[in-house]
Amino acid sequence: MRERILIDAVEVQYGFPLSADLFNEKDGLPLVRIRDVVPGFSATRTTEYPGPAYEVQNGDFLIGMDGEFNIAPWRGGRALLNQRVCRIVPKKIENMTSAVTVKHLSDKVIKRIKLPFYSNKEQTAIGNVLQTIDNTLGRIRLELSKLDGQVKSLFNERRVLA
Repeated sequence: MRERILIDAVEVQYGFPLSADLFNEKDGLPLVRIRDVVPGFSATRTTEYPGPAYEVQNGDFLIGMDGEFNIAPWRGGRALLNQRVCRIVPKKIENMTSAVTVKHLSDKVIKRIKLPFYSNKEQTAIGNVLQTIDNTLGRIRLELSKLDGQVKSLFNERRVLA
């Protein structure tokens, strides 16, 4: 196994600094702020449109980049990614930050996160081991089912004889 940094394995999309002056509750697209990551939706909208690169869709994984670094799938439909929120296909987020008051997750920290990376040969070997384990568990389940049937049969015989 060798390690690779996160940026080699996934794409990280950082939010756009949308103008708070254009935030409203009825016009434009919803926008995703840090507070919206966990609930997965937003009632706040904006008429500002920075382009399709900043659009998120249901199922996109988002991370708030200040405070607790919550990660959650977006469920609020088409929306715009605001600053201090990033979209990522997560593999591993490590506790790599420090703080005096509020911790901050920076793009530099995200780019330094290391991930295990297995070659195709290693993945195949791991898959073979898991398949062997799955086959063994299947045989054990079958044997247990047969034994369960025998126990029930013996129990019923004894009840009839008694």
